[in-house]
Amino acid sequence: MNASCCLCIILGLILLLAVSSSSGSTTEGAQTCKKNVQSSCTSTTRSCGRLGRANLCQAFKNDCQRRISNCNNKGITAFYRKVNGSLCKNMPLYKKLPCGSGANAIKANASQQLTSASGETKIIHESR
Repeated sequence: MNASCCLCIILGLILLLAVSSSSGSTTEGAQTCKKNVQSSCTSTTRSCGRLGRANLCQAFKNDCQRRISNCNNKGITAFYRKVNGSLCKNMPLYKKLPCGSGANAIKANASQQLTSASGETKIIHESR
């Protein structure tokens, strides 16, 4: 009984060490990736990235920021492929919106959130 208890404790410690060392290497890998991008990237123009295969795009200040966002952080990967800038036209920086929606998605979202002082939702009709 004592031997099996000791064996369980030892196996638990080994598992704990294995998990903690692998999470540390992920963070180190992300830091190395970010340093490599920062040392080699010289982009100064706005960039548009598409999130994986989804129809979500995000505007970045420059392509360096897009590449840095692709560095794996804590095992979570959000990969932004560089796409034509027209898909992010009129989009605010660093906000995920449907590709090509630009200011229209922001207007629609804002009109849905407007409320009156009494707490009732205002209905806004836009003329086109």
